[in-house]
Formats: sequence, C-alpha cells, structure tokens
Amino acid sequence: MDQALSLSGPRTLLEHLIQCSDLSIEEQCEAFARCARKLGERARLSPRQLGRWMAGEVPNARPTARRVAKVLWGHDFAVLVEPPGSLPAATVTRTQTGLATQPPTGSVTLLQPSGYRGPAGEMEVAMAAAESARFAQFAEQSNVGPHTIEQFRDDIERIVANYGNRPIYPAFVEVRELRNRAFELLEGRQPPGQTSDLYLITGILCAILGEASHDLGHVAAAKTQLRTAFLCGELAGNNWLRAWVRGQQSGMAYWNNQPRTAAELATDSWQYIPETGTARVHAATQEARAHAQLRDQHGVDRALARAQQAREQVHGDDYPGGFFTFSPARQNSLTASARLLLGGDANRNEAEALASQAVDLYKAEPPERQQLGLLCLAQLRLTAAQLGADNLEGAAANIGDTLTIIAQRPSETVSRLLTQITNALQRPHYQNTTLALDLRDQIHTATTPALPPQQEP
Repeated sequence: MDQALSLSGPRTLLEHLIQCSDLSIEEQCEAFARCARKLGERARLSPRQLGRWMAGEVPNARPTARRVAKVLWGHDFAVLVEPPGSLPAATVTRTQTGLATQPPTGSVTLLQPSGYRGPAGEMEVAMAAAESARFAQFAEQSNVGPHTIEQFRDDIERIVANYGNRPIYPAFVEVRELRNRAFELLEGRQPPGQTSDLYLITGILCAILGEASHDLGHVAAAKTQLRTAFLCGELAGNNWLRAWVRGQQSGMAYWNNQPRTAAELATDSWQYIPETGTARVHAATQEARAHAQLRDQHGVDRALARAQQAREQVHGDDYPGGFFTFSPARQNSLTASARLLLGGDANRNEAEALASQAVDLYKAEPPERQQLGLLCLAQLRLTAAQLGADNLEGAAANIGDTLTIIAQRPSETVSRLLTQITNALQRPHYQNTTLALDLRDQIHTATTPALPPQQEP
C-alpha cells in the first residue's frame, strides 16, 4: 500500500502529513481505529479509503469519521483533503527499505524535540486534549437543576414547621417520597457542592422519618432511619446534623429503657461542634434525663449545667427550624421529665414549675407556629407533677384540652406518658375518688380507637 504515495509531491495536506510520518498506510488505519475507540466513535477506515482521502478524491466523509480524523491528524477534514498550499513538497526517494521522504533543496527543516515524531506526536497530543474535553463535559453534567435544592429546603421547612400539628402517618408518607427523590438524585451526577447539599437534605429527611417511625411505635425502623441520617451527616461533613441525630438516638434509647446507652450517645454528640443552632443543648438535656433514669443526681446536675452553657453559646438558628429547634420551652419540658424521674419533693416542685413555664411558652406562640405535639408532652409532664403533689383538681383542669389533641394526633411517646398518669390515678387514695375515676375514663376514651360500625343482620 505504500505505493499509493505520490512520487511527485503531496496532493493533499493529509498525504503530506502521512509522508512525513514513520507509519505505513496500514499503521495509519490502525491508529485511526484506536483513536475512534478512545473517542467512543463508531468509525472505521480501510487502506483503500485512506488512499482516496490522500488523493483528494473524497471531498466529505461521515461525521464520525471527520471527528476522528480531526483528532488524529490535527485539522478539519475539509482542510486535510485540500492541497497542502504553501507547504514545501516532499522529495520522495526510494531506498532499499522502501519509500523515504526528504525536504526539497532550500526548504527549512524543523528540528523536533527528542522523542517527538512530528504528526504522530501531534496526534497523541490532540487525542489527550480530546479526552480531557470529554471528561470536562462529563464532569459538568448534573441531574440537579438550579432550583432543586431550593425546593427541597422549602418542602422541609414546611414539613417540620407543621409536623407537631398534623397526623403523623400522612407526614411520614410525604417525607418518605421526598427522601426517595433525594436518594434518586444522589445516584446520579452533580457537582460536589450539590452532592453535599443533597446528603444534608437526605439526612434531615431520614431524621424526620426516624421521629415519625418512633411516634408510630416502630422502634427498630426508627433506629435504622437515624443511623442513615447520621451517615448522611458524615458524608455531608455537617456537625449540626451529626450532633442532633445523636441527641435523637439518645432519646430513643431512653424510651427503650436503655439509660446507659442514652447517656453515652448524648455524650458522644459533644465531639461534633455544630456550625449553628441548638443541637448541643438538645443532647445535654437528653443526657440529663438518661442520668435521671439511672437515679444519678450528680450526673443530672452536670448535664444540665452543660445544657445551660450550650444555650449561652448558641449562635445562629437551627436549619430547618420546626422541631429541629430545641427551644427554651422544649428544654424546660425535658428538664421537668428528668426532675420527675429523680423523685423527691424538691425535684417534683421544680418539675411542676418548669413544665408550667413550658406550657405557657408554647401557648404564647402564634397558632401557625405552635407545636401541639410538644405542647401535649409539656402538659402531660405538668399533670404528672400535679398528681405527684396530690393536686388532682389541677391535673384535671390541665389535662382536658390535652386529651382533645391526643385523640386527633396519637403518638407512642404520648401513649407512654398517659400510661404513667393512668397508673398514678390508680393509687389507693384515688381508688374511690370520683374525679380520678372520671379522668381515667376520659383517658381511656381518648386513647381507644373507635370500632367500625356494625352492619345490621
């Protein structure tokens, strides 16, 4: 095939480049095939077709072939199949080993750097540039539009703002759908900054699902959701989420009668310094309640001191707000729970004062911002403190509105607190008290699901 080279000078720029190279026609075709594979192009070139290109007999070619030719020989196809213009014609001489090219007399010979083989080297450089360009195009691809992250944030803020005021299961379903969308996006491609944002969003959604799963009475599922939420915090590099989830896990361990685990989880959260917000206040107060369950007065006092210190060091708001904000009302309510667990008149009196303050703070919020679920917990803790002081009338007056909310929005945590109150109403000195019997009936009615109507025979 080397006989295809013109003996009177190159007819096209392509023929000139091939004459100046050390590759045979067959080797040029093999180089074309390798270049096509690297570029992901479905293009082939036979020695016969290359000969026609070199002779200028083919003014055009398939787009795939043109793209490969441009990368391989460094020029547009239309330029390659045109005469070489002012390029000096190569003088072709025959040697014992075949054809050899020599520059014409008087022409300028370009000295190439060591290891560089003229057009063959240009081919490698061009191919490397094309590969980098293809990678840049791939890296720029994103399945996250400019408004996707913003929409996720808006949805989350709306959900957590209303979580305590709506039935739990519909909220669970909505959050699960949002989380699944976030999972799907994370399986695609996006810039690293958007990936980090998506992990934070997914972690928050899993934390909400953990809270909802626990409220619905599914403890194992709740634990799984929180483990995933913590992992997302790790992948996002977000200390606020990691610290908050540790506090959630501590609370869940407490309700599972695992006080030592609860204390350890809350303590572990302190290695994560939150970027903003109240996550440390939350974790320290959870730790205090875990120590109270262990009847460790000193542990409670130490944890509450840390909670107060953390409160004084809070800067910035919690994102996304709602129940992720550990407000003073919530802190008072949870501290009241710890004091009740410790027992004794002094702790009970302090618990009553704290729970009463929490109820007042919750009720002072505008209706659209009230967290009715948290208000119920504070009212039930106030009721428990009042019953501990044998203030049956105060307990009866406090629990009435609470039972109306509970009937509309039952949860596992509220059910456990109601069980404790029912047990308190069964103490011997309340056995024959009409008001105590009436309260027990009200609690039973509020917590017993209505039976479906019976069909007539």
